[in-house]
Amino acid sequence: MTAFFTKFLYASLFLLILYSGEINACSCREKLSPTVMDLNDSELVFTATLLEYKIGMAVVSLKFRTNHGYKGTLDQVVTFYFKPKIGHTLFNKDVKFEEQEDWIIFARKKVIGERSYYRLIDDGGGKYCALSRPIMGNPDKDPYLLYLAKMEKQTNGFQKFYNEEDLLIAEGKYEDNNPISEWKYYKPSGELQISGNYMFGKREGEWLKYTTTSKVKDVVIQKRFYHQGELREIHDLKYSGSVTFKKILSDTAEIRHYLNHDGSVKSSIHKNKDDNSMNTINYYDNGVIREKKYFIGNKLMSKHRYDENGQKVSEWIREN
Repeated sequence: MTAFFTKFLYASLFLLILYSGEINACSCREKLSPTVMDLNDSELVFTATLLEYKIGMAVVSLKFRTNHGYKGTLDQVVTFYFKPKIGHTLFNKDVKFEEQEDWIIFARKKVIGERSYYRLIDDGGGKYCALSRPIMGNPDKDPYLLYLAKMEKQTNGFQKFYNEEDLLIAEGKYEDNNPISEWKYYKPSGELQISGNYMFGKREGEWLKYTTTSKVKDVVIQKRFYHQGELREIHDLKYSGSVTFKKILSDTAEIRHYLNHDGSVKSSIHKNKDDNSMNTINYYDNGVIREKKYFIGNKLMSKHRYDENGQKVSEWIREN
């Protein structure tokens, strides 16, 4: 495997915690049933049999034989890899890893050259565990499988979906079982929650998150920017529309900007994923740098302070 492929593999691994040969569970909650948005945002949805579960010093792997496909083109055998010792929301405390057990899998796939790389869908908010889990008891009564069987019949043309109270929860268009163009998702109360566009079944461009106050309806409180389904930038907004926070993501780095009321930068954090280093920068109100810190892991390596004219007033560097 080339250095590029190796780098991509480890950059795209979902994250787990290891302790005494077990995968520690997160404090997230299991969803009772998938949502329309869960299905739309999963490139692959299928049932599979767990063939092999391995824990190594650097990587955990789950190897599956695919069974029934609900969405996407599947390989006969799929392996997921996980990088240890970092927090996750992949599994709840009740998940067991028993070989020959049947699972429901929600995943993404990326092909580079002749190699396919798979990632389980995670819950970015951390409120709910990821969707993938073993099938519960009788497959004919598993709520996930019942939902997927129903959705198989509703994934072409323009569709509207309603909850048990007959309130609209999602609307948009499918083409060849993939979401395309603009989609809108609603809260259980019927208020608009999220909207954005899909291209070739993947999120693309600007996606908006909304809230409703006692005075104003459908206020944009967050903007997310995607490219080919990958999240690249996040903006948090006040009700007035001013941006208070920006996060910029790439395969190798994460940059966070915390903003003042006038839009100027108050502080920034630059994380390098390759070497686990981090730079933090704080600014004066006039935009001049007040302090710089450099970390490797959690260890402070250097600190520099400046006056309001940009002149360095102190310096500290850790000795080897």
